[in-house]
Amino acid sequence: MLAKWKEKWKYVSYVVFHPVEGFDEMRYKKGGSVGVAIVLYLAFLFSVICQQKYMGKQFTFVNDAEVSIQTTFLATLGLMLAAVFANWGFCVLMDGKARIKDLWVIFNYSLVPYTAFSYITVLLSNFATNEEGALTNVLLWVGILWTAFLLLRSLMAYHEFSFSGAIGSVFLTVIGVVIILFLLILLVSLFQKIFSTISVIFYEISFRF
Repeated sequence: MLAKWKEKWKYVSYVVFHPVEGFDEMRYKKGGSVGVAIVLYLAFLFSVICQQKYMGKQFTFVNDAEVSIQTTFLATLGLMLAAVFANWGFCVLMDGKARIKDLWVIFNYSLVPYTAFSYITVLLSNFATNEEGALTNVLLWVGILWTAFLLLRSLMAYHEFSFSGAIGSVFLTVIGVVIILFLLILLVSLFQKIFSTISVIFYEISFRF
């Protein structure tokens, strides 16, 4: 069991440091693991929470007392799922080959550099002076750019896209996420109005009887 679990994890470092060969091999050998991706997502979630609660006070404008773990969890998971479904929906129309499961895996595998540099940034921010704060920003941007490159390379491998096709799919994914969030806001607003109307009706009925 332990050997099998270690085998699933070997592709994480492989795709991070050798993305060109790594994602191609992971796709054809079906080496990606949904379970590993869930663990990586939880590590990413915890890194976001750490940035909100434990970042050096001179480098953050967020009041850690107002940070809600439940809200952060729902927001990050909602954005992740919206990105997965938006990318899948648009890329089906572009003859993309990746399945929803594949996208969940590669999105979370691609987040590894950002997650790692987030932890480093949080740690350094508690010791760095204001003048040294630029270093923490540089490290965070290294993680962001590294993750962006991994994401593009993974989309090229799993969808069988060219580089321009992967760029286009990311652009469409952003549009899709905005549309999904807009529809969700409308849906929540609609349910709130329905609930409010039903509450008023019940109040009127109970008042009359």
